[in-house]
Amino acid sequence: MGPTGILCVQRTLLEGRRSGLLTGLGASLSDILYAALCSLGVGVVIDVLDKYRAGIEIFASIVLIIFGIYTFFSVPRYVAPNKDQEQKGDSYLVVSSFLLTLSNPLIIFFYLALFSFFPIFSERVSPLLTSIILLVSIEIGALLWWWLITLIVSRLRVHLRPSRIRRLNHVIAILLIAAGILHFFL
Repeated sequence: MGPTGILCVQRTLLEGRRSGLLTGLGASLSDILYAALCSLGVGVVIDVLDKYRAGIEIFASIVLIIFGIYTFFSVPRYVAPNKDQEQKGDSYLVVSSFLLTLSNPLIIFFYLALFSFFPIFSERVSPLLTSIILLVSIEIGALLWWWLITLIVSRLRVHLRPSRIRRLNHVIAILLIAAGILHFFL
C-alpha cells in the first residue's frame, strides 16, 4: 500500500467511506492515464520519463513531504459513520489523489511488466479494441480495489477514538515524510 492507499485509509477513517472512494477514484484515473500512455506508446513514455526524471522525482518527493506535514499537523475531525457531511469538496478529494498518484511514474514500469506478461495484443483483434478492453479492465479492477479498502476501513472505523486516529495520523505522516525523503535521495 503506497502513499495514495494511506491517504485513502486516512480519509475513510476521518471523513467516511465516500471521501475514501473519491480518493480512490482520483488514484484510479491516474492509473488509467499511465496505462493508456503505456498502451499507446511505451517508447515515447520511457523517453519522456528519462528526459524529465530528475524533475519528476523532485516533484514526487515534495508532494509526499507536503502531504506528510499536512497530515502530521491536521487535527482529526471524526465524523460519525452515519452522518452524511462533506468535509472537503469532491473535486479536491479526486484531484489531490490523482496528483499524488501521478507523481509516482514508477507505475509505468508495473504496466510495462503487466503488458509483457500477458499477450494482450494480437494481430487478430483490433489494437484500438484491445486497448479499450485493457483500459476498462484496469479501471474496473482499480475501482474494485478502492471499494474493498474503503469497505474494510469503514467497518473498522467505528472502533477508533479520536486520540487513536491522531496517533495514526502521526504514524502515517512520518511514513509519508520518510518516503518523500527516501524518494528524493534514491
